[in-house]
This record gives sequence, C-alpha cells and structure tokens, in this order.
Amino acid sequence: TIAKSPNPNIKLFISEWNLNSQDWRTGLFAGGFLNECEKRDVVAMGAAALFIRRTDSPDWDNAFINFDYKDVYVAPNYQVTDLWYDNYSRYLLNYTGETGDLNVVTTMSENGKDVIVKVVNATDKPYKLRIEGAWKGESAAKYDYFAPGDLMIGNTMDKKDAVKRMNRTFEPTDKAYVLDVEPYSAGVLTFERR
Repeated sequence: TIAKSPNPNIKLFISEWNLNSQDWRTGLFAGGFLNECEKRDVVAMGAAALFIRRTDSPDWDNAFINFDYKDVYVAPNYQVTDLWYDNYSRYLLNYTGETGDLNVVTTMSENGKDVIVKVVNATDKPYKLRIEGAWKGESAAKYDYFAPGDLMIGNTMDKKDAVKRMNRTFEPTDKAYVLDVEPYSAGVLTFERR
C-alpha cells in the first residue's frame, strides 16, 4: 500500500507494541516482532509500552522494568529487546537454510565484521537450523539465548532470574552453522565474517 501511495518513501513508527503479560510469551513476541521490523525498511522506529511500572499498579502488567518501594526486576520482553538492541544492524544479508517455523533475520554488523542471526522458535518443537550464505564464516560462533522451557514462566521480585540468558559456542560444519534451537526460545547467533 505504501509503495503504491503518493508518498512511497513514508516510514512507519509503531508505538506501544507489547503483550499484556509478564511471562515468557512477551519475550517470544518481542523477538518475533523486532525481527519483522528489522526485515522491513519501512519501519523506522518503534516504542514498546509499558516501559516502567510499580508492581501494585492494577491495570497493566506488561512493563519492561518493574519496581516496588525497595527493589526492581526486568521482564522477558525487556531481556529479549535488550539482546536484540545490542545486536541491531540495518545491513540485511541473504542466507540459505531450512528455517521451518522459525522466525529468522540475518544481518551484517554495523562495523562489517560479524554476521548476526536472530532466531525465534515460538513452537514447542526443537529445530536444527543449518544456515549459510555468500558470506564466508568459518570462525567459532557464539549463541546467546533464552529458553526457559515454559511459556508461563516470568521473572518476579522473589525470582528475578526465572528467565535467564544462556550462551554457548560451537564450530561450523562444512562451512555452515548448524544450530540446535530449543523449543520456546529466542537467541542471537554471531560469528566473524571471512
């Protein structure tokens, strides 16, 4: 519609995106939503709602940062958005590989050194993702991810790390990266370009 409009260069600002919960579903949604925005240059800016909230506020329960009179914790939507923000790039890369039901976006880092693969598995099935491209990547890969194993898990004041970031490294196989993607997971794979 935008491409056919009188102003085909218009950009979108998507405001107040989020889900109204604080469990792991918000983390999966954040990763999938941000991947879709990153794939399309028509989205210039986005802002999530609600950013910060006092825990005794009854109306909305979807804030990134939650506090009471003495402490604070972050929700899964914040955790995934923070990881995606640290690995954002506007330089999309083509890739080959069977992605199945995975939501995948591949970019080159802003400094041109690394390939970044953001992966969201919103299903209850594990996947084996094999990914390769015209870029040559033959270095060890790092995978930072969240996979709490249950959609209903969320952080609280009593358990601030119920959803916690994990990482692992691995080597390419036949010049492709084969990544075991856990069910209900969101993560970022990075490796150096050659």
